[in-house]
Amino acid sequence: IQWAFGRVAVAIVANSIEGRWRNMGRGFVALIVTPVAAILLCLTIIGLPIGLIVLFSYIALLILSCSFLAVFFGGFIWKYYKKSEDVVLSWQTALVGSLAVIILFLIPIIGCIILFLSFLIILGALVKMKIDFINQAR
Repeated sequence: IQWAFGRVAVAIVANSIEGRWRNMGRGFVALIVTPVAAILLCLTIIGLPIGLIVLFSYIALLILSCSFLAVFFGGFIWKYYKKSEDVVLSWQTALVGSLAVIILFLIPIIGCIILFLSFLIILGALVKMKIDFINQAR
C-alpha cells in the first residue's frame, strides 16, 4: 500500500492519527448512510447510474480502508515509539502494523472491537480526503 500510494498513504495515516474521533464519527456515518443513499438512488431510473457509482465507490472505500489497517497501525505505533512529529512509512512500519493487526485479530472480543474502530477511523480519513479533493476541484 505505502509503495503504491506514497505521499497519499502518509497523508491518510497522518490524518487518521491526528483526528481520530472526528474520523471515527465520519467513518461511522459513511458506513451507515452511503449504502442507504445508494439504494434510494437506485430506486429511480434517473438515479440508477448515480446510485451505482456511489455504491461502487463505497465498496472501493471499504476495500481501501481494510488495506490501510496494517499501515495505520504501523505508523501509529512507530510514531509513538520513536516520539516523532512526522509519520514515517517504511517496510518496518508495515511489518509492525501487520504484526499488530494479527495480534489484535487473535484477541477474541476487544481485538475485534479495536480493529473495527480503527477501520472506522481510516474510513473517515478517506472520506475526508475525498471531500477535500472535491472541494479543491471546485
